[in-house]
Amino acid sequence: MEGYYKGTLFGEHEMLRYFEKDGALHFEYKKAVSIPTKAHSAVYQNYAVSGEVPNNILKKGEKAVRNWVEKKITRSTAEQEKKHKARDAFAKNPDFSVETLAEDGTVLKGKIVSAEDTTLRVRLAEPRKGESFVIYGFGAGMAGKRIFNETGSFSHDALESAKRLLREIYTEQKH
Repeated sequence: MEGYYKGTLFGEHEMLRYFEKDGALHFEYKKAVSIPTKAHSAVYQNYAVSGEVPNNILKKGEKAVRNWVEKKITRSTAEQEKKHKARDAFAKNPDFSVETLAEDGTVLKGKIVSAEDTTLRVRLAEPRKGESFVIYGFGAGMAGKRIFNETGSFSHDALESAKRLLREIYTEQKH
């Protein structure tokens, strides 16, 4: 049953691999789906599923294994897709409040108004008004900097960037 499949299906890059580990049959599935963006040409949504095939399924033969793995992949990718859609909806309109202090001690209040397409957009509401953004491009990704953390919340870096942007907007508006 050990084997390897790699191919392209409907423009989506997929890989399914079966392998033996510690006497048990395992599988690993990866899929990268190209997603449209405003600013970047090659952005992918990644899906990954892996696990051990239970012995009771393995005893039923190759067809049963393939069916079990296919169902596991279908269920898991559907759950991952649901999470991605929820995160994307949040990213379009997070309405996330941010507060910080300017260098002169003034309290700055604003919001993260968008986090789509690798762009973090912030709006200063008080005491002045303005908007700015920062792009989390390839370099940021290579440095491990992301807008969202593993749990889907804004990362520490994104929150610090939002505060920095509020201070920059305030300073520019002040002069």
